[in-house]
Amino acid sequence: MINSASYEPEQPISTKDPDDIDMRLNKVLEETLHNYDVFETEDGMQRRIEALEEVQKMVDKWVQDVARAKSKITEDKIDEICGKMFTFGSFRLGVNTKAADIDVLVAAPVFVDRAEFFGTFAKMLQEHKAVTKFVLVPNAFVPIIKLTFSDIELDIIFARLGLPSIAPDLQLSDDSLLKNLDARCVRSLNGSRVTDSILELVPNKETFRLTLRTIKLWAKKHYVYGNAIGYLGGVSWAIAVAKVCQLYPRSIASTLVSKFFIVLQNWPWPRPIILKKVPTRTDMNFTVWDPTVNYLDRQHVMPIVTPAFPPQNSTVNVTKATFRVIMESIHRASEIVKKIHSDELKWEDLFMPINFFSRYKHYLMVRVSASKDDEFEAWSGWVESKLRFLIQSLETTPGIGYVHFNPEKVKPRDGAPMTTMWFAGLVIAANTKNINIDTKNFKTRVSSEQKENMVVDIEHLKRKKLKDLVPEDLLKGGTKEPYDEKKTRNSTAAAPKEAPANGPEPADNNIGKSPSRISESSRLSSAASSLEQPSAELDDSNSGIDRINLITENSMSELILPTQDEDDDEKNDSRKRPSSPPDVEPPSKVRKPDPEQEGSNGVSQEASSGSLPEQPCQVKEESKDELTESDKQPGSPKTPVKQISECETPASQVSGMEVPIDELYDPTSTPMPKSEPTSGGKRSISVSLIKPRDRV
Repeated sequence: MINSASYEPEQPISTKDPDDIDMRLNKVLEETLHNYDVFETEDGMQRRIEALEEVQKMVDKWVQDVARAKSKITEDKIDEICGKMFTFGSFRLGVNTKAADIDVLVAAPVFVDRAEFFGTFAKMLQEHKAVTKFVLVPNAFVPIIKLTFSDIELDIIFARLGLPSIAPDLQLSDDSLLKNLDARCVRSLNGSRVTDSILELVPNKETFRLTLRTIKLWAKKHYVYGNAIGYLGGVSWAIAVAKVCQLYPRSIASTLVSKFFIVLQNWPWPRPIILKKVPTRTDMNFTVWDPTVNYLDRQHVMPIVTPAFPPQNSTVNVTKATFRVIMESIHRASEIVKKIHSDELKWEDLFMPINFFSRYKHYLMVRVSASKDDEFEAWSGWVESKLRFLIQSLETTPGIGYVHFNPEKVKPRDGAPMTTMWFAGLVIAANTKNINIDTKNFKTRVSSEQKENMVVDIEHLKRKKLKDLVPEDLLKGGTKEPYDEKKTRNSTAAAPKEAPANGPEPADNNIGKSPSRISESSRLSSAASSLEQPSAELDDSNSGIDRINLITENSMSELILPTQDEDDDEKNDSRKRPSSPPDVEPPSKVRKPDPEQEGSNGVSQEASSGSLPEQPCQVKEESKDELTESDKQPGSPKTPVKQISECETPASQVSGMEVPIDELYDPTSTPMPKSEPTSGGKRSISVSLIKPRDRV
């Protein structure tokens, strides 16, 4: 079986040691990060450890209670039976912030099943006096319990191992632990296994952590952080940073940040980023990410593959639209870091975002509300997990040339309770008269969990209307820089083509080669070329637009757009709606996704994401009702995964990485040889239960 192991990890580019300038910039970088509160305090860390220790005691008691109930052991040996908690994600990587949650895996012996995890263990947690918030999501792609324990948010997932007891020193790196487990347990284990692999594969953990803190802060400030919406989640950013650490194993964070943006800007997508060659396991029937075998894997735009078996693409949500936004942000960051290294700018400039709410002239708002507090979080989370279908509709709508969906939730300006909003910035193609946006597919999907008094509204807004909805600090913060399509056209990397059906061509890869092996014509050509553009040029002045139509389930909602410039408020406000609207394209002719399909190409989510198939197993779970849609990223139980729409470009060979010699390759250094990685009273608690209808 051929899989992602067909791709060999790239050799180091430079082994140059840091100089005095690098050391000075590194010190300033760390001081700057402290100003943004990205480091946990000692007291805060101690509180987290104490909370985890308390939950561990509850895990042990719960496992022992189950053992007694099932007569699995005599009372004199009951203390030998226990479960074990494993942390993963940002806490395990050592990059958690003060407000970050903790991702926790509970590994239990073979006689404990998932029904008991969501039954007796959930009840034990719910009744604890330190728990103030409690949400069960038993039918998610990775089933999860979300709670707040002593003011610390915990996301707890479950895996049942084929062992009579869990040893205190058990490590999850052994692939044999996956044998005979069902797919949900393997997905739960994947988070911890991937996190541990990343830490094992980086040359210097402290350097990696400081670099990752920098990149995560930058990504959040520039609205390109979040797997659910189609950007990169925490695992993906961590793998990408780890790759740059491998390419420059002796560099420090100030240098690695610069190299990070250069490498990603010039990476020959869709060639995957991988940290190691993951061995093929023919004795385990798990689906792995493999574009040479799985056609849908070749449609993935920006593959970043997890370094633990079974390897999965952690970025299946990335679309052409979100890829373009990511690459635009990376290019801008690369230019800023160059000026930081030449002392023209400061590190604070890297973290200064462009004001999203002044950048575009047209916005699409998604507003979610509920009447009950115990239902609002589950409802808003459900809608958020389906926003990717709305993005798919927007990026394929004729007349819309650019979509920038803000992944951050926005609380309404009037402080309305149990209400949240998301916004997408839109750039309209020049000479566009009418735009028909199909929202039916999105609304159909969210309606499956919609109860009485749960509302989701979609509305088109012009920029001047935002002042009535968006908090003032969001309207005024950041750098005000209107969208410039021509500038962006020359700043973003080329749109990736379909991955090759015949596997990679390592001979074309420039990473780690000497300058003589890199042709002059390849220098920066990737960064200079543009993304796929619509046939019409983009013109954010929208001088010709007449209307935007939101196509709902039963009707077409017409939104009139003035032809005058938006800044001429007096003229815009005096414009009257015509008594009989001009002809628009009827809904029957508008290209719309099939509500019965899981993605735009009609293939189920599970098939497209390369997710682990449900299969019979010796360790049989209590529930036979399995999931069919890959809404969760492998290794990250709280972020959904989406179906990537089918590429329009034909399959072609992966081109080599086109690298600027003077910035990437250090001819004075010698590539390092490859090395194998070392291996009281109770408080009231609100409970929300997501039921299995439109499955995640």
